[in-house]
Amino acid sequence: MRFDQSPSPTGGGDRGGGTASGWGRLGVTLPFARAACAERKLLNALTPPLAPPLKREGKTCRIVSILLSLACSAAAQSPLDADLDRAAAGFERAATEAPDEVETLAAAAGAHYQDGHVDEAVAALDRAAALAFRAGATGRSFELSLTAAEALRSQGRLADAAERFQQAALRNPRDPRAAAAHATAIEALGATLDPARPDQLAAYAKLLEQHLATWSDAPTAQAARWGRVELLARRRQWEPLLDALAQIDAGDPHYERSRELLVAAHAGCLAEEPSKERLMTAWNDLQPLIFVNPTKWPDAWTPLQREAALTLARGALESDADGLENARRLLRQALAARPLPDPAWERRAAVTLVVSSLAAGDSGEAAKAIESAYPGPADERRQLLETTHRRLLARAGSLLDEADRLERSVVALEGGEGDGVGAAAALADAGRDADARRLYERLAAERPDDRGVQVAYARLLAQSKDAAERAAALARWRAIESRSNAGSDDWFEARLARVRLMTELGQHGDARKLLAITRLLEPTLGGDKRRAEFDELSKMLGEASR
Repeated sequence: MRFDQSPSPTGGGDRGGGTASGWGRLGVTLPFARAACAERKLLNALTPPLAPPLKREGKTCRIVSILLSLACSAAAQSPLDADLDRAAAGFERAATEAPDEVETLAAAAGAHYQDGHVDEAVAALDRAAALAFRAGATGRSFELSLTAAEALRSQGRLADAAERFQQAALRNPRDPRAAAAHATAIEALGATLDPARPDQLAAYAKLLEQHLATWSDAPTAQAARWGRVELLARRRQWEPLLDALAQIDAGDPHYERSRELLVAAHAGCLAEEPSKERLMTAWNDLQPLIFVNPTKWPDAWTPLQREAALTLARGALESDADGLENARRLLRQALAARPLPDPAWERRAAVTLVVSSLAAGDSGEAAKAIESAYPGPADERRQLLETTHRRLLARAGSLLDEADRLERSVVALEGGEGDGVGAAAALADAGRDADARRLYERLAAERPDDRGVQVAYARLLAQSKDAAERAAALARWRAIESRSNAGSDDWFEARLARVRLMTELGQHGDARKLLAITRLLEPTLGGDKRRAEFDELSKMLGEASR
């Protein structure tokens, strides 16, 4: 068995509010009136409602109007409610009256809902809506469809509710309530989105485009347009997001939010490609956010200014010496200024200052910065610095990678990652080898197919001064090699680790035999880098034999 080396919208929750407290509570005795009260109380009891009580055809219109006035006096309306009221007031009532059976079904739906049988209530409303539609009472059919959708939304079944709101709006696109119904579909589906599910994001994007194509002049269109901007951020499409944000001016109601997204977009672009050109573009866009007065540092830093400064500092980590100094200057000011920064931001900024200072050769400032990043024991801080510095000298990763690794270590040491892999790595980085070995031992037993855990444990054992633990590392590397594809880089890594440990443990004869077999069966030795490592081991073995 080899190591596995690869790493219908749901949920959302109740939007809050009450449930139907009884469909006939107003005491109206006429059959049609009872049905109207029942269906209307369902629509109004579900919060937040799509709309206030809506005007409808036929003989029940007057009763519904009474319910409208009661509902309006009971609770303040949202701006959306007010828009729908104005739309309903201008709507010509359909001439066709719904059949009596429609209201009977609506009353039955009310009874089901009051008893807690939501699916039965929705089924009855569906039958009533279909019957009204066939009879030509399209306005009444639309209301019943909206009521069914709202019933599902009140139960937290947002994906199902979204589909119903969408279909009701598309069947009645000229109804003045259709745009609001479709906007409710967007809102409900948006509450279910998982950024890790591209299919969900695609469905949401389609809904937004559908809204703008059908109701581009409706009051709800502006929210849909902004929804497209937010969706770009969810999809991490940073360049298109920057283009969209460039069209938003200071008078836009979403301007403040757009500045937050501007910082996030530049952070995403710089993480993908930390080039000098991208950094310059980010500097041009974000500098005005930090330096409101271009002649001096801010008197009081806002969270947005601090986030912009950290974004620029992280982007400068991979630049030249001047870029590193600019990064450090920004971070010094943002960390020291008032008001006190958010602890999570302070930690991220401090580890970035640690790495940039170590890269610049300023171990003194790095030592001060680590105190802000991790207020734990001094010996652990010192070991974290030494581990990070050693990795920087070995070029184990980019400066940005090392800053992220150091942050994960600090979070784990503070208990933020429990007893998982991050905590084990953090314990090792902080010099708590015994604790790290115990944790890795358990993780290795629990995750035999996780190559990353097995390799990390083998490396930690190999660093031990105890001969038994180093022998255990040799056995573990042999197991890792046996489950790696022969000739792959992972296989060569394990083979090198075996030869190295044999040499260090004094097993020179076995090490020479293994090295000779490797050269015979895998003459490429894994490429130039691996070949240089094998040659170094050959040299060590040759010296040992003399």
